[in-house]
Amino acid sequence: MTYERWLELKNKTKSQFKVLQEGEQTLESGPGSREFIEFLGPSGKTRLELVKKPVILDKKIHYSKRIGSSASVEYVYDEKEQTLTLHIYTWDEVKQTWQELKSSSLIG
Repeated sequence: MTYERWLELKNKTKSQFKVLQEGEQTLESGPGSREFIEFLGPSGKTRLELVKKPVILDKKIHYSKRIGSSASVEYVYDEKEQTLTLHIYTWDEVKQTWQELKSSSLIG
C-alpha cells in the first residue's frame, strides 16, 4: 500500500461512515508510527490502521561464548524508506477487544 492510497481510503471512509476516533501513535516496539481511524461500518465498530516502519538494512547480533553472558540484537534502519502495512480490526462486544481480520476472510 502507498501512502497516497491510504489517504484515499481514509477520506472515503470519512465521507461514507461516522468517524468515532482518528489519530497517530508511536510504536512501543521500535521506531515507527501507527495511523488509525475508527468508524461505525456495516459490520459494526471497525478500525483501519496503517503501520509505518523504517526498512531494516542490517541485523547485527552481539554475543559472547562465556557462560552467563547475554546476546543483544542491533538493527540498522534506512532513514528514507519505510514499509507501510494496513491492518483491519473489528470490535468484539463479548471479549471487549479488537479482533484483526485476516485477508483470507475478506476474499470470497
